[in-house]
Amino acid sequence: MVAELGRCVRMMLACLGCRVHRYSHPMEEEGPTRLPFAGGARELIRDLRAGVRAEIAATGVGERLQVEGGREVARRGATVWWSYDGPLDPAAAPPAETPARMLLSDGTEVAATVVAVGDDSLTLAVEDGTNGIADVAELVVDPSFILGRLLERLDDLELRGDEPAILDELLDTELAGESGGGMSLEAELISADEEQERAARLAVEPGLRITWGPPGTGKTRVLARAVATAVERGASVLVVAHANAAVDVAAARIAMELGDHPAVNDGRVLRVGTPVHPSEELAAVSPSAAADRNNPVAAAEREQLRSRRAELSDQLRSAAIADRDALAAELDAAVRQLRRLERDHRDLTRSLEDEAQVVITTLSRAVLSESLWSRDWDVVLVDEASMVPLPMALALALRNPTTFSILGDPRQLPPVHRSDDPIARHWFARDLFVQAGFAEPGHDPFRDPRATTLRMQFRMGESICDVLNATAYDGLLRTHSIPRRRGIRLAEASPCPAAELVVVDTSGLGSRCWDDPESGSWSRWSPSSGLLAATIGARLAASGCESVALVSPYRAQVRWLGALCAAVPGVSASTIHRMQGGEADAVVLDIVDSSPRSGPSVLTGGDPELAERLLTVAVSRARGKLVVLLDRRFVHDRTPAGSPVRRLIDTMVDFGADEVDAGPVLNERTGPEPVSWFDTWDDALGALSTEGRSAGPGGLQPCVVADTGVAVGAAEQDNGGGAVAVINGALIARQFRRLAGATGAG
Repeated sequence: MVAELGRCVRMMLACLGCRVHRYSHPMEEEGPTRLPFAGGARELIRDLRAGVRAEIAATGVGERLQVEGGREVARRGATVWWSYDGPLDPAAAPPAETPARMLLSDGTEVAATVVAVGDDSLTLAVEDGTNGIADVAELVVDPSFILGRLLERLDDLELRGDEPAILDELLDTELAGESGGGMSLEAELISADEEQERAARLAVEPGLRITWGPPGTGKTRVLARAVATAVERGASVLVVAHANAAVDVAAARIAMELGDHPAVNDGRVLRVGTPVHPSEELAAVSPSAAADRNNPVAAAEREQLRSRRAELSDQLRSAAIADRDALAAELDAAVRQLRRLERDHRDLTRSLEDEAQVVITTLSRAVLSESLWSRDWDVVLVDEASMVPLPMALALALRNPTTFSILGDPRQLPPVHRSDDPIARHWFARDLFVQAGFAEPGHDPFRDPRATTLRMQFRMGESICDVLNATAYDGLLRTHSIPRRRGIRLAEASPCPAAELVVVDTSGLGSRCWDDPESGSWSRWSPSSGLLAATIGARLAASGCESVALVSPYRAQVRWLGALCAAVPGVSASTIHRMQGGEADAVVLDIVDSSPRSGPSVLTGGDPELAERLLTVAVSRARGKLVVLLDRRFVHDRTPAGSPVRRLIDTMVDFGADEVDAGPVLNERTGPEPVSWFDTWDDALGALSTEGRSAGPGGLQPCVVADTGVAVGAAEQDNGGGAVAVINGALIARQFRRLAGATGAG
């Protein structure tokens, strides 16, 4: 009882400290005072155009990217997906739906469309029938293409001359302070089902609607129930998100919620665009599958003709000369008939898309598609709204839907932008929550008549939730009994069994942090920190965690982590940006920063608002175990008190985190690991064959044996003390060489 009382007191103090911190500094600088837009759609459109033009100027046209490692990964209807190794900065990565050209080494040019961008990959869609796949190519992208189309849409809106009433609610932030909305924070929490049902019902009421869904509170389930409610009312619904992966999640949940509803079976609910992760649920709302359900005879005939085409091709290759003409004629007839059926299928698919009652797609496609843009939607639902480019969302609002509903979390990641021009930053660095006044300092979401807030979370263990409540959510969240029990079970995994929260100090390893050698990058990496993260990840996986995510703010470190854990089942690596929307049993957060850097980067403290959001995302991905690796000495000496990283660690300690040095963690042995640790360089080098070994252990000098083994001194200094790691595998060796070779540190 006393322990629980102490826990509550610490919680109250931490939350109070969080409020003081959060509201003691303003939101991001907004530049010049904007126009008073209430009732002034034309002025808004002109200002938006100026911001879009400034962003286009910073984006550039015809950017060229070298890509390699090309291979076919999937076939989707009439397109083939090519995947390439493409380490791209999130701020420079072309968005989904961006057109591109592949310039191949033989001079061939192939038209392509960007499907998705990962931390170290790029997926493109090309037309089926393209000859071969280029292992290495030059990709020419036009990131300004979508923004250029947005300018055209804004021109159309100005000519249209509407004055949507919904703009008052989006642009007049004083409305956010009016009383009404939901229950107060102090009110007794209703059941989770009642909370979600109420949020779903209000999300499709007329006007501007805001659903604040912190991590794990069932926001996607609310979105699906809201769509089901609108379908029953006979309303047309457009659901948009910023990326294909987010669209997939929303579409799958909507399909599950509607089940065998006639609207699904009839093809009136469609996921338009290219799914990144096809699934049975997504197949139910596929336009192509809906077309086949509408015309099953033609679908069966197409499949038969495809099989016959393949058979005839094989027969023709081995046929006698006398039989070839007849086989060729039959093949030609089959091909022509198949083309006709496929053309009819495409026409039916487009017709279904044009007439669908519910369309789930990317925001980019909603702007690019003439049929989607020109429709007058009753309800527009914007998912993951904190990451959505504000001008695109406002353009949809200017189309004058009856309901404009935003769902997401203003404490998660903001939109990506490029320009530093004040007017571009005003429109591209801010999100819908900020624009609507929902993220203003001192704003009370429970008194906002437009808003519904979800409070019961179903993802994280209680201690992890306590940390988030103290650092980001001001005591808002409550933990359901299911994740509470699951968190206790998962916390038993090594290291530090029974602790949901673990802080590992890498200071004793003497870790070093280097700049990413990639031209134009300001990313960072640390060999020893990555080796330790991979070791801990493998131990977590071996001791009860089915999924372990190694996350870092830096792409360079994630490439290193990805190589280290590639062969470890259940362990994956991701930047924090890419991890938003995901979750894992355990999260190992690698802060990376250490000497000889002079201080934190933009991602870890140089921009406190961004760093705070990144840490919030990282922490909230963990279901039951959160392990944070950092150089405590560096953070203490080089970052100011109250910085996001220091506040996170202090809060974790307040809520009972186990604090351990890296050395004792390495002494815990749990199952097979990707890294072998030794006490000295001599021991490590003795474990490797002498053939092909490099001269010595100075600086970042790798010790590579036949390109299958690497020894890295954890101290990364001339014969420094501390543990030494030995790892095997050509992939790891190549990644180490790639990162270490141009640092100038060795």
